[in-house]
Amino acid sequence: MSTIELLNTVDAIFGVLGEMFGNFRKIDGSNVVSVIVKTMELVNGYDLSGPDKKDIVMVVVERVLEVLPMESEAKAALRVAVRLILPNLIDVVISAARHVFDLDKDGHISKDEVKEVCCGCF
Repeated sequence: MSTIELLNTVDAIFGVLGEMFGNFRKIDGSNVVSVIVKTMELVNGYDLSGPDKKDIVMVVVERVLEVLPMESEAKAALRVAVRLILPNLIDVVISAARHVFDLDKDGHISKDEVKEVCCGCF
């Protein structure tokens, strides 16, 4: 997919999120994960490679954070948290959707499974 097509996809998803979340007035630190999950669901509807989908989610969430009606200090703190957590969160959600975690054995996710999926960041 070309850069222009990726940017058009970002714009389209950003627009849908704006409609869903009251032109972003309904988003704050307490529900930003809901925005991330909804962004992932929307991106999944496109015929794109995994890395392209991840990149689009990252860009869309960054754009959402830019327009949030929050004080600059709170917005900056939220941005840092999202930048640190989002790439691994995406990987964990995808792994869970693909049943990478072995929940059938004992009903729990082991530390080793989390480490494997999260590239050893823990």
